[in-house]
Amino acid sequence: MGQRAVIYCRVSTADQSCVRHKDELKRFAERAGYEVSGIFMETGSGVRVDRAERRKVMALAQA
Repeated sequence: MGQRAVIYCRVSTADQSCVRHKDELKRFAERAGYEVSGIFMETGSGVRVDRAERRKVMALAQA
């Protein structure tokens, strides 16, 4: 099995979008030969500690 990666994108406000970040990170991972096994996106202030999507990414990394 090759190397795998997940993509995690976060923006601070609802009027921002993760789409460009996601697309650029996906292209980067594919060029580097990684299989993208998940894409996680969320909106939340940098002050907010509870980030559900980030927790999912961390759980995958620890598994």
